[in-house]
Amino acid sequence: MKITRLLAAGAMSAIAALALAACSSGSAGSDAAEASDPFRVVAILPMTGPLSKQSEVQVNGLKASAKIVNADGGIGGRDVEVKVLDSKLDPTEAVTLLQEEINSDTPPDYVWAGATSNEALAMLPALSSAGILSGSTAADIKINNPELYPYHFGMQSANNQNYQAFVDYAKNKGFKKVGFISANDALGTYNHSAITEMLANTGIELVTQSYDTTATDLTAPMDALKAADPDVLFASSYGSGVGYIFDARQKLDWDVPVVGDNAVGGSNPAAIVAPEALKGVQLLSPLVSATAHKDEWLPDTQKMIDAISAEGDISQIVTQASLPYDALQLLALAAKQASATDADALKGALEGLKTPDHVTWTSYPAYGFSPENHFPKIESGYIVFTGATKLVNGQFQ
Repeated sequence: MKITRLLAAGAMSAIAALALAACSSGSAGSDAAEASDPFRVVAILPMTGPLSKQSEVQVNGLKASAKIVNADGGIGGRDVEVKVLDSKLDPTEAVTLLQEEINSDTPPDYVWAGATSNEALAMLPALSSAGILSGSTAADIKINNPELYPYHFGMQSANNQNYQAFVDYAKNKGFKKVGFISANDALGTYNHSAITEMLANTGIELVTQSYDTTATDLTAPMDALKAADPDVLFASSYGSGVGYIFDARQKLDWDVPVVGDNAVGGSNPAAIVAPEALKGVQLLSPLVSATAHKDEWLPDTQKMIDAISAEGDISQIVTQASLPYDALQLLALAAKQASATDADALKGALEGLKTPDHVTWTSYPAYGFSPENHFPKIESGYIVFTGATKLVNGQFQ
């Protein structure tokens, strides 16, 4: 399995040039749309490569939500159309595709901006300059910057919130030393800083290792962690890197208990490695992804699952589908509350969204967006522990 390389300096320069070119084309979101015009959603995702299955599930979430929104009158009376473009897991390609859409005769009203933080961060400057609303599951905290990226609303809660469940677990277990492994990409670097900050002043020692995203054998960093003898290993990875971590643990015959973060769970580890490699593994999971917590699901959760299943198999954790699904549900409500569908009106409505008695989204009780915060704010108990079981309809059993 191949993982996309970190951006080299030349690639970063190319992205910057493309973003500036897109910015110079003017604000695509400034022209008022006719009520009869479709509400154009463009999903720029790695439809080929190691994250293709996750991307397919995200697209199915958008399509299922669009059908439900359209049956209820669309977004501000405009039918939702979903267009899908393949970024090939390449931030430079993602920016190129975005620029073409911005400069087209039918620029998007909303962009689902990548499956990774690297892709999202590459596209955000052009999206902000063009005044186009966007969202994604990318959760690098640098993305949550309404001053720099005013039109982006992240749909995934950041790990400075999600990791609290693990910290509480480590404290309750009386652990003295935690091992942590993550990639050295944008999200992995942020996750490292998040767990470092959250374990500070707890009396729990943290030992860490990172790995290059081009690596396919993680025996060396895992062996270094084993030598440090932690009480528990906290793993942060996504896609094929998850398999490499568990393969290395098995190769080293290391029986340390493991907790995988949301990204590990979102990679469906039971479909990547053999069951014996997952012995002693627990996963952090949102409530919506755990059938053991069905009684705590939001009211339209089963409706969401049925609608997305009609588009295709939910082969990955259900949040890969429910978060893009929720994005269109939120936009539809924002349009009703704003009585408009232009980007600035929708932005303002999302920042002050009034939560109705019956919510149609499914992943969080409320997203909690505000002018200062464009990431979800989660409640205590939203993140739960589950075994690394096979997924059924995107949910751990």
